[in-house]
Amino acid sequence: MIGRNVVNQTSSVRSNSGKWMWMENNKLVLNLTKTKCMLFGTKQKLANASFKIQLHGSDIDRVRNFCYLGVILDEYLSWKEHVSKVCTKVNECLGLLSHIRSCLTLKAAKCVYNCLVLPVLCYTDTAWGELSVECKSRLQRLQNRAARIIVRRDSTSEALKTLGWPNLETIRKRNKSILVYKCLNDLVPQYLCDYFSRNHSFHSYNTRRREDIHPSRPKLSLGKRTFRYSGAILFNSLPETYKRAASLEAFKRLLMKHDFV
Repeated sequence: MIGRNVVNQTSSVRSNSGKWMWMENNKLVLNLTKTKCMLFGTKQKLANASFKIQLHGSDIDRVRNFCYLGVILDEYLSWKEHVSKVCTKVNECLGLLSHIRSCLTLKAAKCVYNCLVLPVLCYTDTAWGELSVECKSRLQRLQNRAARIIVRRDSTSEALKTLGWPNLETIRKRNKSILVYKCLNDLVPQYLCDYFSRNHSFHSYNTRRREDIHPSRPKLSLGKRTFRYSGAILFNSLPETYKRAASLEAFKRLLMKHDFV
């Protein structure tokens, strides 16, 4: 992996003389106190990595994790730090909900969950949703706790059944499938549309899978957790009728009935 300024990616462009000509030509200035650099990679690759970036003779601090647009990136892209942040924030909200639950109707309690808790659990999950079993379990316990608080029961299974909630893994897969559909149908910026190519772009054979996404071939497990790879695999696993949905709304309705396993 390459070193990258997590605040401004283009700031790493330098001339051979060591000056940041691109930024100077475009009248851009970096605040050194707020600019950090991070090297992404595997533990083996980073163990002996020597890495340093300078700006006008001053070293830019290297960090192990960084909060960027509300998501905590770590150098291994394990998302453990981000999950810990989500758990802390959601636990605070659930503590408040637990205290005021006796004053709320069931409808109002569900509204509090949908407005304050669920958005935190799902924020940008298409980027960080490929998690370890431990991280998935930590997040799911939060949803289970929320269900018990709302329906005021001790049984998690009964609470989830009463509310009709899908588990968080299903929600993450729905969100990822929806974003892939948008990419394939030019409903997102062009750089995301370029993420995926159909099989028929690589061969002219009339196969059953010619409309599927042609997945990349990452060498590392880290690459298999990326949206570009995992999104392609997930979308290809959907029924053909889903992939041919005429509109985004139709696609979403079909996904609501799909049982992700």
